[in-house]
Amino acid sequence: MLTAQEIMTSEVITAHNADTVGHVAKVLVSRNVSALPVVDDAGMLVGIVSEADLLHRAEIGTEVRPRSWWLKLFKENASLAVDYTTSHSVHVADVMTTKVITVAKTAPISQIADLLDQNKIKRIPVVCDGRVIGTVGRSDIVRAVARANAAEGPQLQRPDDAQIKATILEVWRSQKWASFRASLVEVSDGVVTLSGDFGSAEERKATQILVENVPGVREVLDHRIRLDLAYPAV
Repeated sequence: MLTAQEIMTSEVITAHNADTVGHVAKVLVSRNVSALPVVDDAGMLVGIVSEADLLHRAEIGTEVRPRSWWLKLFKENASLAVDYTTSHSVHVADVMTTKVITVAKTAPISQIADLLDQNKIKRIPVVCDGRVIGTVGRSDIVRAVARANAAEGPQLQRPDDAQIKATILEVWRSQKWASFRASLVEVSDGVVTLSGDFGSAEERKATQILVENVPGVREVLDHRIRLDLAYPAV
């Protein structure tokens, strides 16, 4: 599996914790990036500032305001003060997110994809000994997808029908979502015929994709019918 080091963008654009919000906003726009790691004088990662951190700003009238007076009664003064600071301060150190999600250079791409998805963020710094050595963004993962689906090189010998069927059955059995029956799969000259029944339209589609991705498969003929139609109530 690919790792962070293999797909990361090594040219890291950073902000300094003494920078101003205006300066960082200009860098985000001019370099067409969604976030900047923030470092201190020693080059150590101390935070990250993203487009989301600059959404609510007083200079453009988007600061957070309680919608009614009674909401103020239920919001602590400290919380209100934080809102004011992040929307009015010109210092990046006051605006940046200090709890930064990072990965090591050996982190697998599956872990990175999960972190991006679960935390609704666009990029993650890759850190070694506290210093940023790269970043992995959603676009880096998309590029990995593009490379994985690039035109194939010299064709290897196609597996025979028995090998194709064995691979399909092995992969099919490993899927938690699959309703598996060995007798439903037949292979002839690389053409796979599925017969019998399936539990849901989603499962049927996933099974077709599973079979299509097995090396040597030229075509998939799916003659299965939905389970509730296969066994009508008497």
